[in-house]
Amino acid sequence: MVIDPIIIAQLLWLGLLRGSIYALMSLGLSLTFGVMRIVNFAHGEFFMLGAYISYFLLTFLGINPLISFISTFIVLGISFILGAGISRTFFSALRLRSGKEWIIDSFVLTLGLSVMLQNLALALWTPVYRGIPYLWNPSTLKILEISTTIDRIAILFGSLLAIFIFWYFLSYTFLGKAIRAVSQNEEAAKSLGVNENKIYTLTFGLSSMLASLAGVLLLPFAGAYPTVGVNPLLKSFIVVILSGLGNIHGAIFGGFFVGIIETFAIFYTEEGWNSVILLALLIIVLIIRPTGFFGKRVRYV
Repeated sequence: MVIDPIIIAQLLWLGLLRGSIYALMSLGLSLTFGVMRIVNFAHGEFFMLGAYISYFLLTFLGINPLISFISTFIVLGISFILGAGISRTFFSALRLRSGKEWIIDSFVLTLGLSVMLQNLALALWTPVYRGIPYLWNPSTLKILEISTTIDRIAILFGSLLAIFIFWYFLSYTFLGKAIRAVSQNEEAAKSLGVNENKIYTLTFGLSSMLASLAGVLLLPFAGAYPTVGVNPLLKSFIVVILSGLGNIHGAIFGGFFVGIIETFAIFYTEEGWNSVILLALLIIVLIIRPTGFFGKRVRYV
């Protein structure tokens, strides 16, 4: 086993990059569970749509920092509208027709959405891998003996900025406090004038936007193809379960933790063992602390 300080620092850096994407994905997954009480199996497909939309915009408009910045906001807007539209079209109708059973029915609905969106992407864009060489700038540089690229620094900065803005939104804005109120006690929030249907729509739109942002940031490395969102979704489920279902703060720290563990596992073990290690860790945590790392029953944001 190679134990070199420079290699360890390089792996930590790569783990932070990987973890920032997992944190973004897990935030959206935790949000929908914490507020709407549903497990969104179609979350990975918004990652896929974000990657595809960004790819087509950048190949049409050209790749440069300004265009990449603008196209990212276009993707965020489209994904938010799409997510909010799906919530209003499907989940609102499901709540009205199914009553208290709508949460169980939502499992089937999100699985159906996942299959539908994957096959729609397959029909429209074929299974061909599509990608771009870089998002902002491919130049390489060394920081304290750690080799990286400007693109990777921008990805980490963009992820951290998005996480901070999301945290600030939930903590200090009126809409954010309304989301937290509905997640903690829907009936009490309704008695105070909060429209839970609008909050559900906003929640699903924000969740979709976070997943699409992860797809945009990872486009130069993961590319765009119909099933590109499956692996990030699986890792996000591991993060959410490890950190505690519906725990927003736990999802952030859990994302970085899983990213670092996976990076070290990939480097120090043979191919495929990283998934075994993560699943073994998940089983151990569930046995010792069934509610996740934070050790209490947290179901709200």
